[in-house]
Amino acid sequence: MLSGPSGVGKTSLLNRVQPGLGLKVREVSRATRKGRHTTRTREMIPLDCGGYVADTPGIRAIAVWDVEPDELDAYYIDIKPFVPECQFADCTHRHEPGCAVRKAVEEGKIHPARYDSYLRLREEIEAVHSEWD
Repeated sequence: MLSGPSGVGKTSLLNRVQPGLGLKVREVSRATRKGRHTTRTREMIPLDCGGYVADTPGIRAIAVWDVEPDELDAYYIDIKPFVPECQFADCTHRHEPGCAVRKAVEEGKIHPARYDSYLRLREEIEAVHSEWD
């Protein structure tokens, strides 16, 4: 099965893997320079070399399900070990004094991109939770 974000070229790849399939694809957008969502239904395709592959519509959004904002740090295996060292049990790892996670980022023990990813995802989860309240 080919699955992934919308417009990344899953169907184009299938057309290259098995020439002659003729599956419908669209040109890359000139304005955004990104692929365009084209596949609308799942299709099981027999391959000449044997077996089948499923071409699926692209995923337009992925959301975190059933994760509380204060649980998120436990899902980051590179951040999790530093959490117990934080001065405050409810540390958000943003601005609290004595935050071991921020210290680990400063010392190069946690990659800054991973820390930024954590902050962005936590912000998204908090926004969803505020909509529920």
